Amino acid sequence: MRSEQEMMDLILSTAKEDDRIRAVYLSSSRVDQNAPQDKYSDFDSVYIVNVQCEIDHKEPRKLFLDKNGINGLDTIEVGHHYYIQKPTAEEYRDCCNEFWLLSTYTAKGLCREELMYAKSFMERYEMDMFF
Repeated sequence: MRSEQEMMDLILSTAKEDDRIRAVYLSSSRVDQNAPQDKYSDFDSVYIVNVQCEIDHKEPRKLFLDKNGINGLDTIEVGHHYYIQKPTAEEYRDCCNEFWLLSTYTAKGLCREELMYAKSFMERYEMDMFF
């Protein structure tokens, strides 16, 4: 298995040596210094090979190489991008209200022994509120 430094060197040397590659950056948890790192952490490297417009994707990233000075392609610090945000009181209330409303449909389906109906309501609508 390659070390972290070997992987970084490989990613950067590949970008430097291949004329088709115009830029490379790293994204995901490896950009976040507060995220736990272990031997299973991915190296989510993004190679940009053809630029015809501005880069406007705003996920955190660490820029390694930009041969062209591409608009919008720069290092974006992690900040709180990946952290779960506490809902506002209104968002929490609305979510609870929607959950209890939809639960009545699930309960009706169970009482009627319409298991597929109950399961679909629970999985399609209610479970989304937990994530």
